[in-house]
Amino acid sequence: LAYVIFTSGSTGQPKGVMIPHAEICNHMFWIQRVYPLSSADVVLQNTTYTFDASLWELFAPLLVGARLVVPQLGDKLGSAELARMILAHGVSTLQVVPSQLRVLLEESAYWGCAPPLKDVYCAGEVLTKDLCDTFYATLPEARLHNMYGPTETIIESIVWDVPHDRRPNVIPIGRPIDNTRVYIVDPRMQLSPIGVPGELLIGGTQLARGYLNQAKLTDEKFISDPFFAEPGARVYKTGDRARYLPDGNIEWLGRIDNQVKIRGNRVELGE
Repeated sequence: LAYVIFTSGSTGQPKGVMIPHAEICNHMFWIQRVYPLSSADVVLQNTTYTFDASLWELFAPLLVGARLVVPQLGDKLGSAELARMILAHGVSTLQVVPSQLRVLLEESAYWGCAPPLKDVYCAGEVLTKDLCDTFYATLPEARLHNMYGPTETIIESIVWDVPHDRRPNVIPIGRPIDNTRVYIVDPRMQLSPIGVPGELLIGGTQLARGYLNQAKLTDEKFISDPFFAEPGARVYKTGDRARYLPDGNIEWLGRIDNQVKIRGNRVELGE
């Protein structure tokens, strides 16, 4: 069974990413182990269903009997409307891109959301220290998590829990989740030492099968894993620059190509 999740370039032509059922299961098991939901939790469906992150919002609460709040079709959830919905339904778990979180934190209605809001997951863009500072100054009882994961590696592959205090000037993306292999390599595909930038490669259970009807692009981006002996093991070339920090966390450093992110959406300038 494969889910097809679409990511769009600047041309507006969708790239279908084939997501095996095992990838979804791996992520569901991991997030329930590390960030368990209970039947008392309320999750807001804040991500459009054409993005891979929506799979977690849909399935995680249903697996444990938690409540899922789905906005009505056609609802335009601006920051004020979203804050009111969180309050009205007692939303405890929210997933946002950092740019949306920044706008939310400017809404006075949002300031009273925690409790019940206890966990906010950020992904899709760079999470900055000033945004983390504002978040904890506004919602000191909530918890903020920095998540990283291209659609090709389903939802999140790397995560860092943002501490309430003593945060670094550059927020890392963290460490790999369960059943995930992460390498940082130089242009010759040799492992980069700690602190030395290189391209981020991701392998493991959650790797996509490839791009739908785009064999050439699949062969270019999904390559044999040069560091793992299992037959057929592959890694995804993310195109992201990163480095390992001395404490084992990973710091994201930008792109090695011309791709940019706008409100969590990929824009391929080359197209």
